[in-house]
Amino acid sequence: MLLQKLDALTTRTHDLLLLGETLVDINTKPSGEVRKSFGGSCANIAINCRRLGFEANLCAALGNDKEGKFLLKTMQRHGINTSCVNTVEARTSEVYLRTGQLPPKPRFLRQADYQITYTHELKTLIQNSKIFHFSYWPLTKEPAKSVLLKALKDAVDANLVIAFDPNIHPDLLSDESLMLDDLTGLLESVDIVKPSLDDAARLFGSGLSKSNYMDRFEALGIPIVLMTMGSEGVYVSHHGRRVHVPTKPVEIIDPTGAGDAFWAGFYAGLLQNLPLEHVLKHAQRIGATPVGQIGALAKLPHFSRIMNEKDWHG
Repeated sequence: MLLQKLDALTTRTHDLLLLGETLVDINTKPSGEVRKSFGGSCANIAINCRRLGFEANLCAALGNDKEGKFLLKTMQRHGINTSCVNTVEARTSEVYLRTGQLPPKPRFLRQADYQITYTHELKTLIQNSKIFHFSYWPLTKEPAKSVLLKALKDAVDANLVIAFDPNIHPDLLSDESLMLDDLTGLLESVDIVKPSLDDAARLFGSGLSKSNYMDRFEALGIPIVLMTMGSEGVYVSHHGRRVHVPTKPVEIIDPTGAGDAFWAGFYAGLLQNLPLEHVLKHAQRIGATPVGQIGALAKLPHFSRIMNEKDWHG
């Protein structure tokens, strides 16, 4: 069982290790005003976890430019261990978004984010962490793809809880990408996966019901599947036992970062050894926080306050 697996790792010194993208979000408002903000799913999750009071370490790459320096300073200010964040002579990767565009239609400018390296520091972090989280971004281009596959093998060998965000976007694909047929094989190593319905359709083909998609994920032996369905909530499978967790209606200003906040809330509950139904409740609640603002980072208090519902009304 997953919770027993995590409980066996309590002596590890690091809570969470994430390998993926850090980048700048460039958001254009209807007025034409342009706003640059911190972005990248794995980097967002790391900072959200730190705000909740949990340790997070990040393996990523950014450019040696003013945008990269801004990202690095932001991570360090929030207490992220950046010893595995590689600075390269390339432009920091960017994602262009438009406020109010639903669903979001991002445009990607990639240079630095895939130039991740495997280091002794990364190997040490793997050996001393409880949870290893990775996104699909590094699997789309070398050398990040090879680094991730090596890190994943080491994480499996070290018996970490393995979590995957299959944030698949067609515009990320290249000739070097791990193809979707191979990705299903990789999923057999995963303990937690959080696909959207669009992700599921890209993996297994379009036109299936949420139940049919869940059948496919369960057939791969994944202990926890968190299928996000936007305003309809989350469809969850826990060792084959399924439940639908609805979400409360909220005003959506910018949906960017909702999934990353959900991940952070989920990890916070998991690391506190809460029952899964409580983990999901907190994850849903925290995941709704960023949508009422522009930018991906959620304004979060310490998780101890969130657990006391009288003290937090986010």
